[in-house]
Formats: sequence, structure tokens, C-alpha cells
Amino acid sequence: MHWPNMALVELLTVCAVLLPKAVSANVCATSHLSNKAFRQCGQTGFAMQCNGSRLHSIPSEYPNPSSPLSGPLCVLDLSDNTITAVENKTFFQAKNLNSTEILYLNLNKNDLCYLEGEAFVGLSNLKFLNLSLNRLVWKDSFAPGVFAPLISLKNINLKCNYFNTFKGLDMELNLMKSLEGLLITPRIHENRYSFGKGFRKLNLTSLDLSSTPECGCKLKEIDNQTFRNLLHIRTLYVRGCFIYNITEDALKPLHNTLQVLDVSGNTNLTFKGMNKALNGLVNSTTLKELYVNRIHVRHNLGIEIKPDNFRSLNKLQSLEKLFMDLNKIEVFDEDIFYPNPMFPQSLTLLTLAGNRLTDGNYVNFLFMVRNLTTLDISRQFLGYDPFKFRHNEMSSHSTRYTQPTTICDVSSLPTYVRNESVDDIKDGDVWDIVVQKMSPTNYDIKNIDRGDWAALFANSPIGFEVICTCNISVARKMICLPEHLLRLQWSRSYVYGAIPPVLLCGTKNLEFLDLSYNLLSRWTGPVFGLHHLKTLNLSENYCTNISKFFFFGLQNLEMLNLTGNMLQESFHPNNADAGVMFENQKKMKLLIFSAVKVSILHQDLLNSMIELEELDLSYNHIRTWNLKLKSSCFHHLDITSNRLSSLPEEFRAYLDQMAESECVKSKDIKVTVDMSNNPLECSCEQLPFWQWFVTSSVIVTSRSGNCMLNGKSIPIETNEDVHNLVKLLENDFCKDRTWITWATAGGSLLIGVIVTITLGTATYKNRWKIRYVIYSRGRRYRHAGFEHLFSHDAMISYSKGRASFIKNSLVPCLEQQHQFDFWIADRNSQAGVSVAENITHAICTSRKAVLLIDSEYMSDSWCDYDMNMALVESVETKRNMIIVVLMEKFQMKTLPVPFLRLLKNVRSLEYPDQEQDIDTFWNNLVAEIKS
Repeated sequence: MHWPNMALVELLTVCAVLLPKAVSANVCATSHLSNKAFRQCGQTGFAMQCNGSRLHSIPSEYPNPSSPLSGPLCVLDLSDNTITAVENKTFFQAKNLNSTEILYLNLNKNDLCYLEGEAFVGLSNLKFLNLSLNRLVWKDSFAPGVFAPLISLKNINLKCNYFNTFKGLDMELNLMKSLEGLLITPRIHENRYSFGKGFRKLNLTSLDLSSTPECGCKLKEIDNQTFRNLLHIRTLYVRGCFIYNITEDALKPLHNTLQVLDVSGNTNLTFKGMNKALNGLVNSTTLKELYVNRIHVRHNLGIEIKPDNFRSLNKLQSLEKLFMDLNKIEVFDEDIFYPNPMFPQSLTLLTLAGNRLTDGNYVNFLFMVRNLTTLDISRQFLGYDPFKFRHNEMSSHSTRYTQPTTICDVSSLPTYVRNESVDDIKDGDVWDIVVQKMSPTNYDIKNIDRGDWAALFANSPIGFEVICTCNISVARKMICLPEHLLRLQWSRSYVYGAIPPVLLCGTKNLEFLDLSYNLLSRWTGPVFGLHHLKTLNLSENYCTNISKFFFFGLQNLEMLNLTGNMLQESFHPNNADAGVMFENQKKMKLLIFSAVKVSILHQDLLNSMIELEELDLSYNHIRTWNLKLKSSCFHHLDITSNRLSSLPEEFRAYLDQMAESECVKSKDIKVTVDMSNNPLECSCEQLPFWQWFVTSSVIVTSRSGNCMLNGKSIPIETNEDVHNLVKLLENDFCKDRTWITWATAGGSLLIGVIVTITLGTATYKNRWKIRYVIYSRGRRYRHAGFEHLFSHDAMISYSKGRASFIKNSLVPCLEQQHQFDFWIADRNSQAGVSVAENITHAICTSRKAVLLIDSEYMSDSWCDYDMNMALVESVETKRNMIIVVLMEKFQMKTLPVPFLRLLKNVRSLEYPDQEQDIDTFWNNLVAEIKS
């Protein structure tokens, strides 16, 4: 919205239409101050919250604070409403409001379009006024002298209003004699903005012109006139202002005062424009922090930083912190680092996160920025192996500035390095260097087999403390870092590969190293040169294997984070190396093994950590606790989201011992164990654990919700719940009732034996009838005369060997010629139904059952089932339904008794041997089926 020529009377008319009568503020509520506001208010007072209450005007009455709130009203929040104007003396005349007590007033996110001349009368002690995100138009919305009562105001926020020019603003702001900070947003890109002469009288130390998420800063150019009247500015923020150009002398008026400069987010500025802008601050002794993040066009190709980009930067004599993130930097010209580094000597912090840094000659000279203490090169997404040594001529980036390789003083290298191939440095080279630096006169060490790091460590009187000093020659062969570097962050960069035996030079002061969220999948090591390292973060690297000597050279580690790796094999009890893997970490205090996919750990894994204080094993699959801890100051264990049902007695005793230890007591802390989200077991077997839970001085947390006791869910969310569980177990479930158990068991056993024998006998005698009843219920037709209700004329029972006879002879002769409908197992069985049920169904729905008996039939259990079920059906329904066909000649004395009984009670046919008798046989069978 843009009202450049709106007259004051027109604006008042608009506001009058929108402005309702003043309302009583029953919607307002008193509240405690936030921690930050409490400190800023002198640790006293309360807040009045009227924000988000759909107010159309400022309330004329406010509620009194209720206990325990007391003291002065420090913060009045009227933000996020639809207030259109601030009328004269609106705060001074409000009921239950002492306007002189208010230190912070929020009127942001309203519809303010006019401030009357006496709007802020009574706010003589106000420190901060927020008028951002309104409809205020300079000058039409501001009555003359509106800010005069604000004699104590330190900061005013006018962002996201309509300032098409700053002309005359100095005269209005000049009325606030104590003003130190101004937040304002230029809105017209083509306009030239400058701060008038009246600003010379103000002690303005902080200026923020930056864009916000709600509105953008539009400032095409900063010229020599923009800041010429700002004589006291210490912090200047012009982030995301679409700046194309900052003239060479634009910042010159700030030369002797500016301490923090932020020009980030101006993607059209580029590093060339940065160098030009810094020309006005050349030789400045005040600038401490410089932010030039994202000043390169986002969608362009990657860039190379050249010496011309740093000419002015090089002359900032007191610069301590430099932020160059998100600029798509791919490579630095090596002249920036060597022979005279172009980074200021005062620089201690450098961040290059979110760029695209790749390997190049410049890497050899990083150590030249000697005074650097913090370096952040995270989020590079570079995808290469940093431990693969390379020769200068093989560097991925060469420029016209690249110096010839003769710069390398090869003669200064040790003989064992100088004689090796320049293209590759094998493990043996690191071995020779380490052996020489550790103890060149030790005969035992010199005779150890090459690569036997464990033996070298065991025989070294000084451990693995190897000091390697950087120079140009060493830097071309080894990884060299600035000698004063304390912190190095190189996370989220997809650095891939293994960590081989490696020697880092110039890192004698490095204490913090973050290599998290990369792809370093095998850690072979050992790593030398990091003997002063205290914090190491190797989390989320998809590591699957750690060698037993990887950590040997990190003897001063105090914090180690291995979260998110896959270390189940490395830490498994079957891996003997796990017992000595951390043998040299005697100073470890905090160990984080969260989500490392372990289900069981080697019991001696942490034996050597005698100073361990905190251990995080959360989000694993541990079922049984077997770790042995020997620390005398252990006080926190996090084992949330595992599969533990309890803790063993030995470890509980250790925790009790820690709770009484002098070390823990001297720190004035409690021993704590977090067992949330574990399947804790509520049983008599675990009663000792629950008794310890409620009686021990160790604070055990369990937010598991419930545990199961005899099929019943028992809550264990609070200490009272656990106390009730213990009482329930002690007084009911876990009482000794052995005699009742034995008596009940004996009586039950005797009754069971008798019932079993009785039922077994009856069941065996009636086994076929029982089967018939089970499978035929509801399926058979009981009465004669209902033959038309049967689904089939006959059920054909046969052995597997007669399948071809059924298909080629019986079906053509009987079904096709006589129109019979037979139930044949290989054809009519229902899928998904048991064999027994298919057979029973077939017998119950067929008028007849034809049994084709041969030798195979008599030995087949399912054929036997067919025959017996047909017999039971015949008896139960009183139907003469069984037809026996003897497919072979049998000796009667060889037939089993059941078959003899069957042949005695039913009529049988014999299948003829002679061809001429076949037709007669078929006719007889047809007659039997129809009968």
C-alpha cells in the first residue's frame, strides 16, 4: 500500500471511519514476564497481555494484577489487533494503568494509520516502542512532536510501514534524546535514502534496515550521502535489501565507530562489491564482525575467491569474526593464503558453511591463517575423500596464480618422506613418522612389526602424543591446520570414505571437532596430532566398523558422540577388540551412543573410563544390561526406548554407591536414570528391582505408561504408581503359597488322569461318529423321499493310483453316457477347505458312495476315512448308500477286519478281467447307483 500524497485531513477521515469508541479491556490479562523480560525489567514487575484480542482501539481500562503478580507494569502488549489510531493521552488517562511504569510497549501488527500529537504522553520511562507491521505513512501518519514525551526511549521499531523517504525523519526522532537504536525499512527501490543533519545530534548506535519475513527492504544503492550524518553507529544491518552497489566511500563516516556490519542476503552485491564497500573502512580499528553471507547470485555457477576480492578486507586491522556462508564458493586462489595471508591477522573466527568448497592448491596453505581459533566449513556437499593425499599438480583447481611446485622445500622434509612417491603416502609413511617422533632411540619400538599400532601403543612411554609442526613442505604432504585453532566444524558435507592412519599437523590446540552427518563408514586410524582434543562428534556417519586402535591417539577426549552409526558388530561381546577399543580414554566424561543399533554390549567396553559422568544409550535394542562401569563420579544414564525389563542387582548396587560417592555429592547433583519407553516387567521375579526403584536415592524416571501384571495393565507413570505396584506385589501376588500350589496341582493331576482315561476310551470307541458329527453338522438330509435334494448321484472314493481310471473310463462311461453327476475329489474339492470337510460334505450331499477298493486303497489313510465316514452316514441316515467295487482279486483271509465287516453288510461288485465283461459291469454299477 502506497499513500505518498495523502493529506493529513484525508488520513484523519479514513481513521475516523475505522475508529470505534474506546472499549474496556476485559480481554486483557496479567501474566508473568518471560525470563528475558524479567531480566530487562530489573527482576520485578508483570506483563499486561492484550495481544490477539481483536481490539479496534486501545483500552481505556485495564485489570489489576492478582496474586502472586506484583510490582510495576513493565510490558504492555497490544500487538496483533486491529487498532487504527493512538489517540491523545490514551495511556495517561487509562484506568488502573500507571503509564510511567511501562518500559516496553508493543503496538506491532495492527492497522495503525495515525498517531496523534499527545499519543505517548505519560510514557516518560518507556525504553522500547514497537510500531512495526502497521499502515503508518511518513509523514502523514505522524502528528508533529508525537515522540516528544518519549524522553527515555532507547529503541524504536518502525519496520514494515511506508517510508518512501527519510527526509524530515531526523527532526522527529531528534525529540527522543536517549534514542540509541532504530529499526526501519526503506520501501521504494529506486529512491535514494539518506539520514538528515539532525541525526548528528542523536547518539544513535544501532541501525537496522534489513528485510523481515513480513516485508522487504528496498535499497538499490548506498551512496556517499546515505550515512554521512550518522556519527556514532556501532552496528549496521542491511540484510536482504536488494543492494546492487555500495560506493567506495559510503561507509567512510562509520570508519571510527562501526563494530558490526551485516550486508548478507544482497545477492547482487558479489564479493567484488563487498571489496568496494569495505574500501571506506580500510584501516578501521573498530570493526570486529563482518557478515557477508549469501552475497552471490544464488543460481549462478560456483565462484573462485581471488586476491582482488580481498584487497580491502585485508586492511581491516581489528576484524575478529568473518561470516561468508552460502556463497557457492568452490575454491580460493592460493595467493589469498600464501605467501602473505590476506585474511586479517586479528581474525579468530571464520565460517564458510553452505558453500561448495572443493580440493585445491589453497588447502596446502590453510595453516597460514595462524591466529584462527574457530573454523566452520559445514554443509559443503562436496562428496570427496579428504584423507586421500594428493600432489599439487594433481589438484582439482589450478589458476593462473598457482605457484610452481619448486616452492616446496623438499630438502627440509625427513628422509623417509623425501624419498617416497609424491603422488601417494601409504600407511607405512605415517608409521615411520610416528615412530620417529614418539621415541627415535627406543630399540623395542623400532623392532615392532610395521602397522602393529596396538604393540606400538603398549611399548610407548608417552602414549600416542605426536606433535607435528606445519611448514610449507609438510603442508604439501600432510593435513595442516592453523596452530591456534580450537574449534573445527565440518558436518553435513557428505565427506565419504574411511579414516585411515592419519597424522594432523599444527593441531596441538584443537579441542572441538565436529564431523557429524557425513559418510565416513570405516574408522581405521589411529589418528595422531589430536592429543588435546576434548570434544569429538562423529554422529550420523553410517559407520559400521571401528578398529581397536582408532581412538588410541585421542587420550584427552572428554565428550564423544557416536549417535546414529551402526556399531552392533564393533561393540558386540564376540568382538574381542571391543574390550580395548577405549583403553586410552581415561578422561571421558560424556559418552553418547544413542541409536547405534546395539542389542548387547561387550561388558568391558567402558572399563577404562574411570571419570565417566554421563552415558546415553537411548534408542537402541538392549534387552539385558551387562556393562561394567568403574567410574567414581557417574551420575546420569539415559537408556530410554530400549527393551530392558529391569536392571540387574549388581548394577543397581553400583548406582547406589555412586549416589553416596564424594565426587557426586561435591557437584551437588543426584544420580539419575531415565528408563522411559522400556517394556518394564511387573512380576515377582522383578520385585527386588521395583523395591529398589522406590527406596533408592537414585532418581529413576519411567514414562513408559504401564506394565502388564497377570494380563492386567498397571500404571507406573508416577512415584505413587510405583509405590502402589510394590505394595500389590508384596501383599498379594508374590506371597508364598507353595503348599496351596502343590495341593492344587496334585488334585488336579489326579482328576485329570481319571478324566483323560475315561474320555480317551469313549473317544476312541466313537472316533468315527465324532468325526462325522463334527464335519457333517447341518449338511446331510435325513429322510427318504428327498433324493432330489442331493447335489450328486454318487461320491467316488478311490486311491491315487486310480485317478487315470476315473478320468479315462468311469467318467466317460457313466457321466457322459448316463448323465450321472459324480463327486470326484480331484475335480470337485473346494479350495481353502480341509480334506476332511470336503470328504464329509461330499458324502452328505451324494445319494451313493462308490468305493473302488484295491491294495493301495486299503493302505491309504484318507481312503480309510472315506469308508468310515460313509459307514457312519449310512447308519445315521438309515440309507443304503455304500457300493463296493473290488478292483482286484483278494484272498479273503488277507483282508483287514474292517473291510471284511464292510463286505459282509453291503453288496459288492467285481471289476472284470475280461474285456467282453466290461459292459455288463458298467450296467450293473449303473443299476446299483440308481437303486
